[in-house]
Amino acid sequence: MKKFILISLALLLVTTLTFAQSNIRLNAGLDYTSPMGDLGDLYKPGFGANLGLAYKISDSWDIGASIGYIKWNADNDYHSQKISELAGENIKVEVEIPYSIIPIMLDVYYYFSRNDFQPYLMLSLGTHIAKIEANAIKINGEEFNIGESQSKAVLGYKIGAGFNYLFSEKLGLNFVLSIDGNGLEISQSELTSDGSTTVSNSSKSTTSFVNYGLGIFYFL
Repeated sequence: MKKFILISLALLLVTTLTFAQSNIRLNAGLDYTSPMGDLGDLYKPGFGANLGLAYKISDSWDIGASIGYIKWNADNDYHSQKISELAGENIKVEVEIPYSIIPIMLDVYYYFSRNDFQPYLMLSLGTHIAKIEANAIKINGEEFNIGESQSKAVLGYKIGAGFNYLFSEKLGLNFVLSIDGNGLEISQSELTSDGSTTVSNSSKSTTSFVNYGLGIFYFL
């Protein structure tokens, strides 16, 4: 009798552990980002990667946490055009001022279905550790070193929609389309002159970008 009870308890423990593990999802993916506003003028589309965990709390809801890295490089064609317009002659500019973000986020998912195809909405809030490095500027081949950088941690957000597609009970594919951002301002200014009058034009907007994420997930 005691042996039967011990076997029953062991089976119950294994079943419970298996059930709990199936609720935990490990995600890893790559990101392609299209910057918006002034960030989109000054920088080219960027790339990144992310890693996260999510826990199923009901048939409709998951909660989780994630960390990533995204980097943009300056759009040299845009900078060359602006400098050339200002100077009145063709000038080639190469700007080495990368802008990067490390998002550390808490994620909430709402699922419409838990079948093999699982569409969902998501909302993430957390911290963006943003860094801009002013390394060098090259004008018509002549390089000017700067060697300065600044970093700051600010509140970040992600609002998106996506889907999971299960290949098996453990493994699947994930896609998400989102709008991400934070409160850091990106600004630009330029001077125009008609020979007698000089006018300063400027604009600024907060950091925001459209993110296309593709990855895989595995139930632990």
